[in-house]
Amino acid sequence: DDHWLHPCSCFSESGWGQVNPVDSESFQNVPAGSGNQYHPEPFELVNGEYTCQPGSDSLISITIYGEEETAAEDFEVMCQQSCRGNGDCLFFFEGTAGNTKQCRLYKKCTVLVREVGIVGSLKGLAMREPQLCRVANPDLCSQVSNRRWYLGAPTSATDLNPSPSSGCLYENLLQQCDFKMLLDQLGINSCGKCSYSSQDPAFWQGKTPPPEGRASGYQLEGRCWEERYTAVPLSGTGPSSLSSTTQLLTC
Repeated sequence: DDHWLHPCSCFSESGWGQVNPVDSESFQNVPAGSGNQYHPEPFELVNGEYTCQPGSDSLISITIYGEEETAAEDFEVMCQQSCRGNGDCLFFFEGTAGNTKQCRLYKKCTVLVREVGIVGSLKGLAMREPQLCRVANPDLCSQVSNRRWYLGAPTSATDLNPSPSSGCLYENLLQQCDFKMLLDQLGINSCGKCSYSSQDPAFWQGKTPPPEGRASGYQLEGRCWEERYTAVPLSGTGPSSLSSTTQLLTC
């Protein structure tokens, strides 16, 4: 049995449930009975003054609405429906430019571009993707692994942890947004996090929380979280002197 779940890993709604590191938002986001394999709703990549790169190879259309034509919530739904109804649309921006509302549809988005004077939300139409799984804890995943990985810090223990680049939905765009925020660039209100992944279900479906109240003689093998910690002997001779980085515990 495997009782270790990385915050970047997907999780079994029935096998692991809402147990740390799974946060409540991730658990509630998974449709009941889906086995955490489903098509998510449109996913926000960036909120602020950023859209996709311009050009005919990416932009499909721009629809402009007067301020009096539609309520804000109706406009958001209309823009999303326009993207769903266009077979080429993979991304859409809904927001304001001056006194008008704009809905922009894109068939490709590889670069986030700031456009002063507009404010809104750029989203990806995740339903176009194959079925995905919800990540256990997007915020902790970003802090612990993803940001360190794209900034060049080494990672290890990939047998226990999902790869930092293991099919995170819209990974490149999320990294662009996060990097711009780290540099304190203007025009970004918030960035999306790595919330959905195409990880192989065989990696995470069998994981269960650590057991409680096991009978005498039950054995559990433990090891350090190698991405964050290193086992060091009490003798102070250094990690390389250890013959094993695991410890077998017996009840």
